[in-house]
Amino acid sequence: MRREEIKFVVNRYFKNLFFGSTKIILSDDPLIIDEERLELPDLKFGNNKILSAKIPLYEIPNAKKEYFYSKDAGLYIKKPFDRQYIILPKSVHETFGMEFVGDIKKEINKLFEHNEDIVYDPTIVTYDDSVQKSVYRIGKRIIEAVEDNELRAGYGLIMIPRIKSKRLKKEDELANLVMRELRKRNIFVSIIHTSVPSESYEFDTNGDGKWKLTSDPKQIKKYRGYIRNVVLNKILILNSYWPFVLETPLNADLIIGIDVKNNTAGFTVINKNGSEISFHHSESEQREQLSKSHIQSKIVEIITEEQNLTPKEIKKIVVHRQGTLFPQEKDGIIDALKELSNEDLISKDYRCTFVEIRETSRVPLRLFKITQMSNAQKELVFNPTIGTYVHDIFEDEAFICNTGPPYNHKGTTMPLHVIKQGSLSMKAVLEDIFYLSNLTWTKIDSCSRQPLSIKITDIRLREFAGEYDYDALRFGEED
Repeated sequence: MRREEIKFVVNRYFKNLFFGSTKIILSDDPLIIDEERLELPDLKFGNNKILSAKIPLYEIPNAKKEYFYSKDAGLYIKKPFDRQYIILPKSVHETFGMEFVGDIKKEINKLFEHNEDIVYDPTIVTYDDSVQKSVYRIGKRIIEAVEDNELRAGYGLIMIPRIKSKRLKKEDELANLVMRELRKRNIFVSIIHTSVPSESYEFDTNGDGKWKLTSDPKQIKKYRGYIRNVVLNKILILNSYWPFVLETPLNADLIIGIDVKNNTAGFTVINKNGSEISFHHSESEQREQLSKSHIQSKIVEIITEEQNLTPKEIKKIVVHRQGTLFPQEKDGIIDALKELSNEDLISKDYRCTFVEIRETSRVPLRLFKITQMSNAQKELVFNPTIGTYVHDIFEDEAFICNTGPPYNHKGTTMPLHVIKQGSLSMKAVLEDIFYLSNLTWTKIDSCSRQPLSIKITDIRLREFAGEYDYDALRFGEED
């Protein structure tokens, strides 16, 4: 652990926070404390290749990318693809669509070029997008194409136009509709939009009359990055192809990430090195919290299923709750673990630690790393290095920075607020959160603010709980 001079500033003052109507006045000077920082974990790629965290910190981002594309390492998970689909608008299929599909196939097959048994060769399906561009007209055409082509269970990539919804400000309502409706048919899909590919292709009027990539270098660079992102996030992650896992094990034997969205509860279960991850969901009568009986029965069901599939010793259990862990949820988990212990599905002397992970806090804390320039009366201000945390002054609360150098991001690092209840030490809790944040599966050479226990739960929940107007789809109402 390194200790350097670091400043943190609470950048606002509060009323009615701790002392009724008494106004809290903050000092004009920032508080200066010694830095506490966690070491990065070692990562395991394919062919048991280990990326050691002992290499210089600034080399980590590029090293992760090099291992990912290396023929000697590559993805940790390498397996034949299940049934795959790419569903395109007819207007795209009749223009640049097959060139786009070819780019996707080329990028994926490049990752598996030394594995002859692994080939990505999706079935191409088109839908009529000549109708008026509304959420429910396009949604119906996609579902009709799936039914007309009698698509069976599998995984897919669907390209849709971007349509603004009057009902949903932040989410893509058409994407929510398509993902949830096709899940009912056991077809699990990711969504991409027409905008970037449409901007990246042009018709070659002077050549052989085919569609080709634009000659604009900036757009080509954008498109190449877009293709890599589609392959990684929309196809590989959807199919549970993990790029790498932890070689440095977690302190917990089992971590359960929990979140609730739109009356749907999501549970992500992660084993000691992040190689075994499963997602479970269930409907809830409450929109943001779970009843005691609901969470009790679900935890018993999940761990029983996990142990029947891959028996393992489970002694140290950590629950990661996105936001607030409600009292009835905690009581339900406690009763569930007692039941599991009595059935010898977990250790008799198990220990459970409850962790609330909050993206915002009533105390808007920021950390700044201050470096004194040699031979100059001047200080430079930087974001803190990833893994920096503050704990000692907050008892069972801490703040941890999972983003920052050696990764270059704009703006000020926003620490996660962590609140702990249970026997596992705060440092061990923070280590596990930090280790899971280094499983940056959605962007290999970057960092992630959220640990994987929360990030995967959020991604999967949208597939089950993304909002759309079911009655409008069923009864023909339009935007």
